[in-house]
Amino acid sequence: LVSNWRIAILGTFFQIIIIVIALLILGTILGWPVERSILFGFVISLSSTAVVLKILEDRKEVDTKIGQDILGILLVQDLAVIPMLIILSLFGGETLSGGELALPIVGGLSIAAIVAVAFKKGGIPIPFAEAIQQDDELQVFAAILVCFGIALITGLLGLSPAFGAFVAGILIATSRETHWIHKNLNPFKVIFVAIFFVYVGMLINLNFIAENLIAISLLTLSVFLANTFFNAVVFRLMGDEWKDSIYSGALLSQIGEFSFVLAAIGLHDDIVSTFSYNMIISIIAL
Repeated sequence: LVSNWRIAILGTFFQIIIIVIALLILGTILGWPVERSILFGFVISLSSTAVVLKILEDRKEVDTKIGQDILGILLVQDLAVIPMLIILSLFGGETLSGGELALPIVGGLSIAAIVAVAFKKGGIPIPFAEAIQQDDELQVFAAILVCFGIALITGLLGLSPAFGAFVAGILIATSRETHWIHKNLNPFKVIFVAIFFVYVGMLINLNFIAENLIAISLLTLSVFLANTFFNAVVFRLMGDEWKDSIYSGALLSQIGEFSFVLAAIGLHDDIVSTFSYNMIISIIAL
């Protein structure tokens, strides 16, 4: 991620900005409120780490240049959810005190500092590492404890618990003593990814889709085409060939799991109506 910072950070920034601007222009034509256009831009700009990573693994492209560039953008997209959540909470009319606003910012900076230290020192030592390495059951429990522990901390700091689990993965992967975790947790990964897709399926309202099939189909196709084009332009600006740029843009063309969270916040804060929320959920799921 650090060696690829130019594409990961600048690429993600330009990608989000371009899509948000496009939705603002579209919203102006259609008479949408500004906050609704920005919400739609945020929702569309995020891609699914779970889906894309699975595709890259199946195609054995994780370690290729394209795979690493895409993973870098996916990771920064996940981090970008934090300012998106803050912006949407302000649009929702919530009056946030200085402390409430400062807490997630300070928390985010603190966690970023911890990750930076882990990178610089080649990992953060894990207590009782030698004992854990010799016990497969303790390995599983230790990994889950780290995951949920950091998720709890980020939740208390006003950040997303999912972001905490994400940071836990970075720290575990960086640590020298945790090379054994990936193998032992692989069965859990299969189960949790399956549960994720079941969850997405349970969000789909078949009656709503049937009643609005044409509109949903056209909007889903539009999202695929628009995201492929905008992402391809960003990759091209970053120096990739058009062929690779279009391929990378196509991989990032679907909408990510964090967009479900953004859509729910939009509904809760009256940024979108129930009809628009169901439309967003249907498009994301499909």
